Amino acid sequence: MVVYIDNNRDNNRDNNYASNQEMKDDILKLLKNNPLLTISSLAKKLNVNRIYLSGYLQALEDQKKIKSKLIGPAKVYLRNNGK
Repeated sequence: MVVYIDNNRDNNRDNNYASNQEMKDDILKLLKNNPLLTISSLAKKLNVNRIYLSGYLQALEDQKKIKSKLIGPAKVYLRNNGK
């Protein structure tokens, strides 16, 4: 008997998005409706892992579309005003 183990099981969730722009748009929509979300809560809502999501969050911060803020031990993300 041969048993196939899918080591990429968690990574398959990260391929639900057709494009990078679609992922960025969904992040911005979530932050518009739910300001001050942690990376863990964003990842759960988007059904992706935190490491995968962190690259998108950094790109959006670099583009000045979102910003991060430390509140206690947690880093939270919010949209920049007017963006």
